[in-house]
Amino acid sequence: MSEAVSSAIRDAWPNKTTAEQSLMGALQDRLSVGLIATPRHLLRTCRTTEPLAEVVARNDEGFDYFPVTDSAH
Repeated sequence: MSEAVSSAIRDAWPNKTTAEQSLMGALQDRLSVGLIATPRHLLRTCRTTEPLAEVVARNDEGFDYFPVTDSAH
């Protein structure tokens, strides 16, 4: 992560102390995508044609984001 991005992230947390911001920035600078990625077989998605009520009804895990997939692509 570039210093500009790290700086922007730290600046986005106005209620954090400088030490907390520095620690979080240092952790994020070393975090790889592989450590936070969801394996494909565990990824919960919805389709562009699926009614929103159905997506919400099957959201047992309480996710706030569902990637939208479209079989046409």
